[in-house]
Amino acid sequence: MKRQKVLLQTLFQRQNHFLNYPLPTVLLLRFLSSSNFH
Repeated sequence: MKRQKVLLQTLFQRQNHFLNYPLPTVLLLRFLSSSNFH
């Protein structure tokens, strides 16, 4: 039970890190990933 709680906490922290990304970075990542498909 304790282990599950820790897992959830780390998951939330990762999500927060992702949300804290500046928008240009996200757009740049999207552009790079889309250009890789061509």
